Amino acid sequence: MKLNVLLLLRRWQFYVVLLVCLFCLVLVLTSNTGVTPALTFFILAVVYFLFYILRNSLAPKNKNLFLPATYVFNNKEVVITTPVSHRTIRWNVFLKWKQISGFYLIWVSRSGYLIIPKASIAPELVPALESLLQKKIKTKDDVSVILNESETAP
Repeated sequence: MKLNVLLLLRRWQFYVVLLVCLFCLVLVLTSNTGVTPALTFFILAVVYFLFYILRNSLAPKNKNLFLPATYVFNNKEVVITTPVSHRTIRWNVFLKWKQISGFYLIWVSRSGYLIIPKASIAPELVPALESLLQKKIKTKDDVSVILNESETAP
């Protein structure tokens, strides 16, 4: 649930609703004519985002996210084993990775990603994992830097 809240904060829709809620709050505090509609909208927005977080946390399609998983990272691929599945993903499939509040998120598509809790990794293995992720997953920024460096070479 903590991760869903963090990911919600990264969505632009959240900030639009937040700005509208702040406007409604200012309207409530400065005028007594807009109290009821503004307060109603504010409450509905809060309820909507709470529903959004709970729905994503408890959705049946996400039930496999909560199964124990074993991740094996090697130079060719990542092997993921759960009680109900066994997957092998080659490094070229991954788009980017990021560490967010104690979790590693490794994107396989624009909206799909692997979630690995940092607490589940032995502390002495964390630098090796981060180094491997940095080496193997090339983001668009990494590619543009590599292209720019090669363009300047004689």
